[in-house]
Amino acid sequence: MPRKHKPGPGETFLRSIPRPWPANCIDWPLSLNPVHGYGQVVFQRKKMYSHRAAALLYIGAPADPTLEVAHSCGNRKCCNPGHLRWATRASNHADKRRHGTMLQGDTHPNARLTAGKVMVARALASQMTHEQIARRFGVSRAAISLAIEHKTWKHVPELKEPDL
Repeated sequence: MPRKHKPGPGETFLRSIPRPWPANCIDWPLSLNPVHGYGQVVFQRKKMYSHRAAALLYIGAPADPTLEVAHSCGNRKCCNPGHLRWATRASNHADKRRHGTMLQGDTHPNARLTAGKVMVARALASQMTHEQIARRFGVSRAAISLAIEHKTWKHVPELKEPDL
């Protein structure tokens, strides 16, 4: 006989969100993902982000499993169902860029390059191999190649030559 599911504190908090949903954000009061800053919860015996659990609980499952939960408020800690919707990855990323919460480049906690280093690497590409540049900055050749070829760090402009 399967054990009866007993909700933990996170699931209990989510189930206590009042209706109608308030206009302001409802910040997640429990553990946060240390890298991305989203709330974390065990919901129906699965570990997930708190905003995803809130969407599943109040909005329902996504029509397509590839859809992500997007915040209209841009607050990673928010689990107010009135601020959440199912969206495509592209739409969710467009929201993050608009809110200024997209972790990219220097703002990403795992970034080993900086915008300045990328500009220098691109300038050095005509004089050195990608392998040499990668060693200089302490990253992989692939990371440097992707940055030089504008496949990553697309938001970083080219280093301009000084006017003489």
